[in-house]
Amino acid sequence: MPVGWCHGDLGFSNVIVGDAGTPTLVDWEHAARLPLAGDLAKVAVMSPDQDAVVRQISAEAGLDDVGERAGRRSVADQLALVVLRELSWWERRRATAAASGRLAPFERGVRRRLALLDRLFPSP
Repeated sequence: MPVGWCHGDLGFSNVIVGDAGTPTLVDWEHAARLPLAGDLAKVAVMSPDQDAVVRQISAEAGLDDVGERAGRRSVADQLALVVLRELSWWERRRATAAASGRLAPFERGVRRRLALLDRLFPSP
C-alpha cells in the first residue's frame, strides 16, 4: 500500500474548525509514515454517510491511480486492510475500554468498522 506522512489518529476530536470554516488538525503525537489509507479509513468509519465518503475517497485520493501504476491494491482493499488491522486489536482494546468505563463508545466504533467492511465488500 502507498505510504506517506499521516496524522495517525484522525478523529473528530483532533479536528478544530476555525472561524473561517477552515479545519486544522491537532494532536500529532501518532504522526508517522503510515499507509495513506489509514487516516482515510478513520474518516470513513466516523462519517454518518460512509458510502459517500468512500466514493469521494475513491474519486479524489488518487490511491487507485497509484495502485494501478504500481500494481497495488484498490482503495476498497486498502481501506479494508486498515480496518481489519484495527479490528485485530479488538480484545486488548476492549479490555482497556472496559477498564476505563468506555465500553459503549468502543463497541459503537467496532460496529462502525464492521459496517464499513460490509459497504466495501457487500455480500453477494
